[in-house]
Amino acid sequence: MKDGPQRRKILKDFPAPEVVTLREGAQVMLTKNLSEKLVNGSIGRILCFVDTTHCDFQGQLVNEERMAPFVEFTLRNGRRLQVIISPAMWTRATLANHVLVSRLQVCGEISCSE
Repeated sequence: MKDGPQRRKILKDFPAPEVVTLREGAQVMLTKNLSEKLVNGSIGRILCFVDTTHCDFQGQLVNEERMAPFVEFTLRNGRRLQVIISPAMWTRATLANHVLVSRLQVCGEISCSE
């Protein structure tokens, strides 16, 4: 889909913005299911950021410097689970699975705690 009003509207309606500014200690919420334990709506806290340069996310080799949040979630049973949150790919497709638009959400600015 070419850049135009319809494309911009679809991208605007995605459940998360294109770039997110994060900092250590920030409370975050998942907007996608990651596993049976970590589901849409799970709330965690960013412990730190890790260098994911050259990591393979969703079949894509990331060859640029990229930092990802390392997040601790407290599960319903009280146990804690720590995970690196990889970039999220959002797509909108037709019924015939033709992708109209997509967005890879990444960490933009990262504020270091002092």
